[in-house]
Amino acid sequence: MALLKAAAEDQCYLDPFKSVLKGEKKVVTSLCIIKDLLFYKNRWYIPKDEALKRIMMEAEHDSSMAGHFRTYKTIGRVRANFYRPKINEQMTEYVRSCDICQHNKVIRNKKYGVLQPIDVQMRPWTSISMDFIVGLPK
Repeated sequence: MALLKAAAEDQCYLDPFKSVLKGEKKVVTSLCIIKDLLFYKNRWYIPKDEALKRIMMEAEHDSSMAGHFRTYKTIGRVRANFYRPKINEQMTEYVRSCDICQHNKVIRNKKYGVLQPIDVQMRPWTSISMDFIVGLPK
């Protein structure tokens, strides 16, 4: 299992794991061990492993069941099942870099007005135009 292999190599994962096994009092009460895996508030504690994080992110964002939801909904789905420090920043970056999401992003600004081109004049200074910009800060 990839999770067990990654957990054996991550010292940040092993320290609380060993503390829970020993039953130390300084351990956070939200940590527990189920079937040789560390859980934090009934969520899998994910060790520091890029391949494992990639699998988790793809499962919660790219799969047909996940549906390529935007950042906040994807983070909510991930946090319901998994725990990893700084998971919000990692998921935000993953969703921003998703090519499918970028192509299907909804445009939320007003439609632009029709452009009115200026006729090309035959001689200089036959037509003069000015743009008035108002509301600039002082």
